[in-house]
Amino acid sequence: MPETSKSLFYNSQNGDRLYDADSFEHWLKRFFTSGVFTGCCQVTASGSGMTCTMSAGYANVDGKVRFFDESVTLTLQNAHSTYDRIDTIVVERNDVDREITAKVVTGSYSATAVATAPVRSGGIYQLVLAEVYVAAGSVSVGQGNITDKRPDTSVCGYVVSAVSTPDFSELYTQFTSQFAEWFEHMKDQLDEDAAGHLQNEIDTLAEQQLIKKTVDITIPEGLTSFVYQDAWITENTDCYAHNIARSNPSAIISWNFNNGHVDFQLSKTLDYNLSFSFGMIK
Repeated sequence: MPETSKSLFYNSQNGDRLYDADSFEHWLKRFFTSGVFTGCCQVTASGSGMTCTMSAGYANVDGKVRFFDESVTLTLQNAHSTYDRIDTIVVERNDVDREITAKVVTGSYSATAVATAPVRSGGIYQLVLAEVYVAAGSVSVGQGNITDKRPDTSVCGYVVSAVSTPDFSELYTQFTSQFAEWFEHMKDQLDEDAAGHLQNEIDTLAEQQLIKKTVDITIPEGLTSFVYQDAWITENTDCYAHNIARSNPSAIISWNFNNGHVDFQLSKTLDYNLSFSFGMIK
């Protein structure tokens, strides 16, 4: 068993700190997910024949790592004359051989070919870098036949932090309790004047939210004045223009309220229809 019950990692003194490879794997799996690092181990077509190339880079395979310091050329089996298949390019951890290698897993021939699922048992752990579609009768692999699977976390994924988002539930419970205590203390300290003023402010805001409207208005060309009548405008008090958006700024618009009407005046006669929105809030 790896030594995990003591502080990691210190040099041993008289045998009091004994670690092995599994100790480091155990530690690494707590911080990083399996996968390849961003920009690493991309599979591309070689340009001719039944070969493809995996670029250099780092892979973290369930706690053990391999750095491919140069690209790897991988050769696929020849295509079938009748049936298609889908091969997978994998980085494989083999605990029996104590190696992490890049290899081709040849798919099964079928009229409806599917990719082989990665093996993750019996001392084997595979990350699927790419799927390669091998059509019946093909003699070469093109880039269009290759599907990059590195972003797919179900078969590979990019290496990211394995540390989950902290649980703030206890802190939330504490703050909720403290607020409840503060409110219980404060609610009886509001005198009638303060409480009444607060309610008036609430009522005013509620009324403003209810009595508001925006309409689209068009003043035909050739006019310098225009009257808009609508029952929702009942009085001048506390009404004001809101959200004016003119289609052409060359004309200055002014307006006034007249008992259910809005009288618009233009600074000059226009040779086009003037459209804008006009809002009222009371």
